[in-house]
Amino acid sequence: MDIACGELPICSPHASWRKVGLQGSAVKQTGDIVACGSVGWPAGPASGCHLHPPAGPLRLLCGVGVVHDCVDETGVLLPGQLVVSQLQASSNRKDAAEKGHKLVEYPDNLYLSDLLYFCWAPTLCYELNFPRNPRIRKVFLLRRILEAVFLLHVVLAIFQQWLMPTALNSLEPFRDMDYTRMLERLLLLALPNHVFWLLFFYFFFHSCMNLVGELLRFADREFYGDWWNSDSIQQFWKMWNIPVHRWAIRHIYHPLKLRGWHRGMATMMVFFLSAFFHEYLVSIPLLMLRPWAFTAMLFQIPLGIITAIPFFKGQLGNVIVWSSIVLGQPVAILMYMHDYYWTNWNNLTYNGTTTTA
Repeated sequence: MDIACGELPICSPHASWRKVGLQGSAVKQTGDIVACGSVGWPAGPASGCHLHPPAGPLRLLCGVGVVHDCVDETGVLLPGQLVVSQLQASSNRKDAAEKGHKLVEYPDNLYLSDLLYFCWAPTLCYELNFPRNPRIRKVFLLRRILEAVFLLHVVLAIFQQWLMPTALNSLEPFRDMDYTRMLERLLLLALPNHVFWLLFFYFFFHSCMNLVGELLRFADREFYGDWWNSDSIQQFWKMWNIPVHRWAIRHIYHPLKLRGWHRGMATMMVFFLSAFFHEYLVSIPLLMLRPWAFTAMLFQIPLGIITAIPFFKGQLGNVIVWSSIVLGQPVAILMYMHDYYWTNWNNLTYNGTTTTA
């Protein structure tokens, strides 16, 4: 195989896919260190401990995804592995052919540059031929950069000046089990948390992902749908994070269906794994294991069954979806705040009064 100037082949075309998978996993970790949070940050004042980044297993999972994606694209099978739908890949190849772009075929995709592109591309599903734009739109790119810088400062200000003080003021009612004041603090926290969540959603899914996509001329910009109009929990989870949804469908749901799993059981497994990683991303940095995020995600299963009933379709279902977002997140935040602070500090000060846990 000829090696072009500046190109480093990952392996020869005759190398085993198991070897390619190990090499691909190692390179994939480069980009995922950034995505999964490779920098620890202080846990709190005078705590002497740091929040630990939960990057390792997530990078391993992404590395496995690289191998599975390569297998799906090339048709080469690893032992016991299943081939999933290639409709999206076929569509990309057709678009590239219509635009006169040169199509990449196996084994010409086994270069470090191809894998690094996948590491940074705003997608979780590997393809031989990603949809590409012919040029970088400078005005569009400048707008996304300005949005990202501005919104980053706004969300940090909201977190430090509004969200954190409100959450800290909720610790005493939780300690005293004053349910009236607990409900009051929950409602007070719902507004800043929801504003923070909406702005961070726009910052990450619209500004940042479009910024990276534009720099890489990545043409598939369907990062989210109109989840705010969802009238069921299932529709919400399909629309609000499309890259993760596509990854879960491609690597979890469809393989389980092809192995004979019932549709409902395959869906429950997707939610179970999602619940596990939600809890993992919270518990590891906080250095404590609590069930709140895991339970909240599993609670989506019965809530999804309820919103699937025809009676709840339409506006009533949309109200249920928004209520779960607006009220569910503050409850989880307060649970973790209470457990974390009362675990790590014996004395806390509220309005000049010191209380003992």
